[in-house]
Amino acid sequence: MSDSNYIHSCSCGLKWNVTKHKLTMRDKDREVCTCGEIIVSWNGAVMYNARLIEDKG
Repeated sequence: MSDSNYIHSCSCGLKWNVTKHKLTMRDKDREVCTCGEIIVSWNGAVMYNARLIEDKG
């Protein structure tokens, strides 16, 4: 179950649906666009998932 979500527009033109999930323990990671730009990074009792929703083409 997701706690919140938002749309991230990358500088390369791709759009991502980013979902935040609360965890019971800490996690450190990041989601990266196919162009290499960091969409979101975290270090805490959360985790994010980024799903491509709009391609630039």
